[in-house]
Amino acid sequence: MFDKNNLPVETNYKDTKGILSTNYNKVFKIGEKIILITDNGVFEYDEKQKDFIRAGWFEKLVGHLPVSYIKEDQQGNIWFCSGRRVGVIERPAKDAKIIFIPEIDNRMISNGFENINIIDSNNVLIAAEKGFFHINYALYKKNKLPLQVLVRKVQSTLGNYALIFGGHGKLEKSPSISYKQNALHFECSSTLYGQEQNTDYSYYLTGFDKDWSGWSKKREKDYTNLPPGNYIFKVKCRNNIDSESLVAEFSFRILPPWYQTWWAYTLYIIIFFGILYFFYKKQSKKYKRLQQLKLEEQQRKYREEQKQLQLQHQLEIQESEKQIIQLRNEKLQSEVEHKNSELASSAMNLVRKKEILSKLKEDLVLYKGTPEADKSAKEFQKIIRVIDKELDLNEEWEQFAVHFDSVHTNYLKKLKETFTGLTVSDLKLAAYLRLNLSSKEIAQLMNISIRGVETSRYRLRKKLGIDNETNLFDYLIKVTS
Repeated sequence: MFDKNNLPVETNYKDTKGILSTNYNKVFKIGEKIILITDNGVFEYDEKQKDFIRAGWFEKLVGHLPVSYIKEDQQGNIWFCSGRRVGVIERPAKDAKIIFIPEIDNRMISNGFENINIIDSNNVLIAAEKGFFHINYALYKKNKLPLQVLVRKVQSTLGNYALIFGGHGKLEKSPSISYKQNALHFECSSTLYGQEQNTDYSYYLTGFDKDWSGWSKKREKDYTNLPPGNYIFKVKCRNNIDSESLVAEFSFRILPPWYQTWWAYTLYIIIFFGILYFFYKKQSKKYKRLQQLKLEEQQRKYREEQKQLQLQHQLEIQESEKQIIQLRNEKLQSEVEHKNSELASSAMNLVRKKEILSKLKEDLVLYKGTPEADKSAKEFQKIIRVIDKELDLNEEWEQFAVHFDSVHTNYLKKLKETFTGLTVSDLKLAAYLRLNLSSKEIAQLMNISIRGVETSRYRLRKKLGIDNETNLFDYLIKVTS
């Protein structure tokens, strides 16, 4: 350990945590801190624990760099050796930064024999394999060469690996790159030769990346599947934390594929409106067809309604005609009944007339047989001839037959035409039966007995060819209808 005068003090240390290594263990003093560097890392002594703990603050400054030697100068900067490189942690600044001195990389002593003697900021001596290096650190920081980064090459990684930019000269306008070559490879480099190991790069592609990429020593950057659009590739480099180059840019444009060009969109619009027009015409045709079907359906319903109305009208007309015919039939029936009544009356008149004349003839015959009647025999004979003439009904029958046929639609005429063997007596019987006269009334009209009427009925059935079971009146009505 060290005393107040910064002189080493002998102390026995028991390694209970396995911090020490078998090959390399060194103790340094940074400010008030006692630093132990071993193969296992950097540790500091903790007064509370009375033991070494890992120096987190130091590891935070140098990251994962292996450190083999450290020393603090008068300004509080920490010089350290990492491998065969020398770096300086400038701590007075708000944020500590590391500055490497690449000019002496791989030229200093290593393997535990590192040594840095800091006299002041103008005189720093570093042990080398052959002698030592004298560094005026203050002047070194002032005379640093300006750092510049360049885009050396831009190439497509698709198709024929076309070279887009070879790094020579300056492009007058941004190149347009086919969509088929939308995967690009960028190569960059710094203008400071010999400091590649100490140079970091960061990339940013506007229009694609959200922010700058992290610092890395990779001098190449690849982008794939770049969508159509305008881009600016930006790159910057640094060789120390406080030395950063200006941004180098490379502008380019990825052309859209053929299906995203203006003429393709024009074609899409035409096709779209064509499809709209097609569907419009189709819907219009469908609408017209539906309207036509609707109109045809309406016309069909109208025709059916008209048919129904016509049918109803015809039915009404038929019903009216039927009523008229019925009225006519009723009228005709009434007239027939009236005529029948007249015929019956006429027949009865004939019966009464015949009865009266017969009675009168009998009285006159009796009167003629009296003695008082001899003188007027001729007159009586004349009267009797007149009465006989009146009793002769043939002439009246002919008039009766004509009148009867006019009322009963040629009833007697149809009987004579259908049954040619019928006599006048048969026709008289058929006419009187049609008038529905009784047997007695028929006997008086035909001047026969009631039995003679029955006999005449039997003969008429034989001539008509019907049996006794058939109703004679119904048959006569049927055969003459």
